[in-house]
Amino acid sequence: MSRPSAGRGKRHVWDDPQNVRRLIVFVFAACAVVALLDLAVHRHSPFEHGELALEGTWFFYAWYGFVSCVGLVLAAKLLRRLVMREPEYYRPPGEEPEAAERSPEGDP
Repeated sequence: MSRPSAGRGKRHVWDDPQNVRRLIVFVFAACAVVALLDLAVHRHSPFEHGELALEGTWFFYAWYGFVSCVGLVLAAKLLRRLVMREPEYYRPPGEEPEAAERSPEGDP
Protein backbone atom coordinates (compact mmCIF):
# COMPACT_ATOMS: atom_id res chain seq x y z
CA MET A 1 0.00 0.00 0.00
CA SER A 2 1.46 3.34 -0.99
CA ARG A 3 1.23 6.67 0.73
CA PRO A 4 -1.78 8.83 -0.16
CA SER A 5 0.42 11.78 -1.16
CA ALA A 6 2.76 9.71 -3.37
CA GLY A 7 2.43 10.46 -7.07
CA ARG A 8 -0.24 13.13 -6.69
CA GLY A 9 2.03 16.13 -6.32
CA LYS A 10 0.37 17.14 -3.06
CA ARG A 11 2.84 17.58 -0.23
CA HIS A 12 1.96 17.60 3.42
CA VAL A 13 3.68 19.44 6.23
CA TRP A 14 5.47 16.29 7.51
CA ASP A 15 6.85 15.39 4.06
CA ASP A 16 9.56 18.00 4.54
CA PRO A 17 12.46 16.62 6.65
CA GLN A 18 13.14 20.12 8.01
CA ASN A 19 9.67 20.20 9.60
CA VAL A 20 10.25 16.80 11.18
CA ARG A 21 13.57 18.04 12.61
CA ARG A 22 11.82 21.11 14.00
CA LEU A 23 9.23 18.93 15.71
CA ILE A 24 11.90 16.72 17.25
CA VAL A 25 13.85 19.75 18.51
CA PHE A 26 10.64 21.21 19.96
CA VAL A 27 9.78 17.97 21.79
CA PHE A 28 13.29 17.66 23.25
CA ALA A 29 13.26 21.33 24.29
CA ALA A 30 9.87 20.89 25.97
CA CYS A 31 11.18 17.82 27.82
CA ALA A 32 14.26 19.75 28.97
CA VAL A 33 12.13 22.66 30.22
CA VAL A 34 9.84 20.33 32.15
CA ALA A 35 12.83 18.47 33.62
CA LEU A 36 14.40 21.75 34.73
CA LEU A 37 11.10 22.85 36.24
CA ASP A 38 11.08 19.62 38.21
CA LEU A 39 14.23 20.83 39.95
CA ALA A 40 12.78 24.25 40.74
CA VAL A 41 9.11 23.57 41.59
CA HIS A 42 8.28 21.98 44.91
CA ARG A 43 5.53 19.39 44.64
CA HIS A 44 3.37 18.52 47.62
CA SER A 45 3.22 14.76 47.49
CA PRO A 46 0.62 13.09 49.72
CA PHE A 47 3.06 10.22 50.38
CA GLU A 48 6.16 12.30 51.04
CA HIS A 49 6.89 10.71 54.42
CA GLY A 50 5.15 7.38 53.90
CA GLU A 51 5.77 4.19 51.98
CA LEU A 52 5.82 5.94 48.58
CA ALA A 53 8.62 8.40 49.31
CA LEU A 54 10.05 7.62 45.86
CA GLU A 55 7.44 9.97 44.43
CA GLY A 56 9.31 12.91 45.92
CA THR A 57 12.57 12.16 44.08
CA TRP A 58 13.80 14.23 41.15
CA PHE A 59 12.53 13.25 37.71
CA PHE A 60 10.19 10.62 39.19
CA TYR A 61 7.33 11.49 36.84
CA ALA A 62 9.65 11.50 33.82
CA TRP A 63 11.06 8.02 34.35
CA TYR A 64 7.74 6.65 35.65
CA GLY A 65 6.02 7.86 32.47
CA PHE A 66 8.77 6.44 30.27
CA VAL A 67 8.66 3.03 31.95
CA SER A 68 4.84 3.02 31.76
CA CYS A 69 4.92 3.87 28.06
CA VAL A 70 7.43 1.10 27.32
CA GLY A 71 5.26 -1.31 29.32
CA LEU A 72 2.19 -0.35 27.28
CA VAL A 73 4.06 -0.93 24.01
CA LEU A 74 5.27 -4.35 25.15
CA ALA A 75 1.78 -5.28 26.36
CA ALA A 76 0.32 -4.21 23.00
CA LYS A 77 2.84 -6.40 21.15
CA LEU A 78 1.84 -9.37 23.29
CA LEU A 79 -1.85 -8.65 22.84
CA ARG A 80 -1.36 -8.37 19.07
CA ARG A 81 0.04 -11.90 18.99
CA LEU A 82 -2.95 -13.17 20.94
CA VAL A 83 -5.74 -11.53 18.90
CA MET A 84 -4.23 -11.13 15.42
CA ARG A 85 -6.00 -12.94 12.58
CA GLU A 86 -4.62 -14.11 9.26
CA PRO A 87 -5.33 -11.76 6.30
CA GLU A 88 -7.53 -14.44 4.73
CA TYR A 89 -9.81 -14.45 7.79
CA TYR A 90 -11.81 -11.45 6.54
CA ARG A 91 -11.95 -12.49 2.87
CA PRO A 92 -15.23 -14.06 1.72
CA PRO A 93 -14.89 -17.77 0.92
CA GLY A 94 -13.90 -18.54 -2.67
CA GLU A 95 -12.49 -15.05 -3.42
CA GLU A 96 -8.99 -14.93 -4.91
CA PRO A 97 -6.29 -12.80 -3.22
CA GLU A 98 -5.33 -9.60 -5.04
CA ALA A 99 -2.13 -9.47 -7.08
CA ALA A 100 -0.46 -7.16 -4.55
CA GLU A 101 -1.06 -9.68 -1.76
CA ARG A 102 0.51 -12.49 -3.80
CA SER A 103 3.69 -10.59 -4.72
CA PRO A 104 6.76 -11.74 -2.77
CA GLU A 105 8.21 -8.21 -2.65
CA GLY A 106 5.52 -6.83 -0.34
CA ASP A 107 4.76 -3.12 -0.04
CA PRO A 108 7.12 -0.69 -1.78
